[in-house]
Amino acid sequence: MAQMRLKQFYKEHLIKDILKQLGNGEPSKRHLEVAEKLFLRETISRQLSFTGQLTENEVLCLFLAAKGFNARQTAEQMNTTLLTVYSYWKEIKRKLKCSSIAQAVYEGICFGYVLPKKIEGEDPNSRVFEEK
Repeated sequence: MAQMRLKQFYKEHLIKDILKQLGNGEPSKRHLEVAEKLFLRETISRQLSFTGQLTENEVLCLFLAAKGFNARQTAEQMNTTLLTVYSYWKEIKRKLKCSSIAQAVYEGICFGYVLPKKIEGEDPNSRVFEEK
């Protein structure tokens, strides 16, 4: 118990020190909460800057990957070519700094491009994804 409080104490002071270095010497409670989420990589909604924002087609492509669509199925769904889907995947991975589309899906969920949504009336552990 004491170790957990000590950990929280250090975490809070670290966050305050970082914010102070960034020019916010007296952060509000909300600033501390947002900074903590940023530093702990919790789900946040596009509050980080990437190499570039995802285009509408890239978001759709990421959304379909999150739903389990392969490249061929994605191309059919988007009414485009397989080569175009591979091009979208390449750009998504570059912008989100990922090495695989699976990792990009994870990052997309973390940063709010693709949001998990519970299905009403179904098993509470089952989830579908919705495009943001």
